[in-house]
Amino acid sequence: MNVKNVDILYTQPFIGGEYLTEAPAETLPVFCPINGRQIAGVFTCSEEHVDRAVLAAKASLPVWNSLNAENKGVIMRRIADGIRKRNDWIADLETLNTGIPIATTKGHFANRSAAFFDYFSAIPDKIHGRTIPIDPGNMMSMTIHQPLGVVAILLPWNAPFTEMSLAVAAAIGCGNAVVVKPASETPLTALILGEICKEAGLPAGVVNILPGSGSVVGEYMAKHPGIAKISFTGDVATGKSVLANTTVNLKGCTLELGGKAPVIICEDADLEYAIAQATFSSVRNSGQICTAAARLFIPESIAPKIKPIIVSKMESYKVGDPFDPNTTLGPMISKHHQQNVLSYIEKGKASAKLLTGGGPPDDPEFKDGYFIDPTLFDDVSHDSAIAQEEIFGPVLCLFTYKTLEEAVDMANSVRYGLAASIFTGSIKNAMYFLDNSEAGLNWVNCVNLSHPAITHGGFKESGLGVQNGMEAVLQSYTRIKTVWINKNI
Repeated sequence: MNVKNVDILYTQPFIGGEYLTEAPAETLPVFCPINGRQIAGVFTCSEEHVDRAVLAAKASLPVWNSLNAENKGVIMRRIADGIRKRNDWIADLETLNTGIPIATTKGHFANRSAAFFDYFSAIPDKIHGRTIPIDPGNMMSMTIHQPLGVVAILLPWNAPFTEMSLAVAAAIGCGNAVVVKPASETPLTALILGEICKEAGLPAGVVNILPGSGSVVGEYMAKHPGIAKISFTGDVATGKSVLANTTVNLKGCTLELGGKAPVIICEDADLEYAIAQATFSSVRNSGQICTAAARLFIPESIAPKIKPIIVSKMESYKVGDPFDPNTTLGPMISKHHQQNVLSYIEKGKASAKLLTGGGPPDDPEFKDGYFIDPTLFDDVSHDSAIAQEEIFGPVLCLFTYKTLEEAVDMANSVRYGLAASIFTGSIKNAMYFLDNSEAGLNWVNCVNLSHPAITHGGFKESGLGVQNGMEAVLQSYTRIKTVWINKNI
């Protein structure tokens, strides 16, 4: 399959406000998942580059925090404008490097990334502590929220530019400087942010971007004494490893990890709408979203009626060239990941009933890329691998239930707790679900919605800490200093 020719201008690290000009000792090959071809070789950073970036970040802190809130906000809104100005380029390059359909990258991802900088541009003068009355009356106490210092941001590959913008905007809006490590598979759009920050007038060193391997750069960042906080988004196993490494010097750690999101459809729901929402959630970005619908619970009483509708809806989603605006599903991120998803599908075929999909498309046009058809399983045992483990592909498991209590119990019976949804016309059903759901993100009659002002974070093995909103400002990117004052002296 031929792909669109997209300019790749940056393959060097961005440190201290400049792209390095030195020749790399090693380059990281970057591939296009649409056809499996290499599209770039990116500078591979070492521990020495991390040291340089941390020094640059530390040096920038007095400069960045000498600016008043208004001037910080102006610079951050310029960054947002710079992202919007480059919307088409960022979207094309994201599609080329990740395989995410252009309808999503051009219509949603880049604009959403700009929205994070807009939102957090208004934060610098809204970070408030508390004054606390103390007896006897000659004493008073207050709390002050201050920046952490240097924050390291370890990015995932499934939405690299958006996830970077989320964390960077929050961190620098709170007065921190950042060192960003893009995922090895998808470093290309992240490096564009250096150009945008420089053009916006952000002080040199506030944002640094280091492509490299997780085992070298990521691990060194997690242990680095000059880094105050790690923000990691990715799989559970790697997240646990990152957390373990932060204990070397007890730095803070925010983790957004995996999910196995349930969607419960009740009898009184708008069934056509609910089915469309749930099935699209399962295939959006080819299922490579941690909040994607992975388990669909339907009432046993209406199952025979709606199962054919669910199958038809899954079969309606188009696998194709992600540069085609009509494409719903692009490829998996890599050959390795495609094979991993296919291995789960084979497990499913052995233990459940395959209703549709089940492998790569038959069309030879897709043979060089990493595509998988939307896949739906029925008669799934809830203790099976496809029901319990995160597949991170376009695979939906179908379950029936007799009572809402049974559905919620099954929804909770996994080690993940990132997201969950219910579709119902009953406030009683909705409130029962919200009272008993073991997930950090919950949607009623909707799914997969997000906003910079709305906090998100996972329960159980889906994460640690929160992102977005004022909760992230106060909990994740500032530290609390307590002050005692004797008013009589």
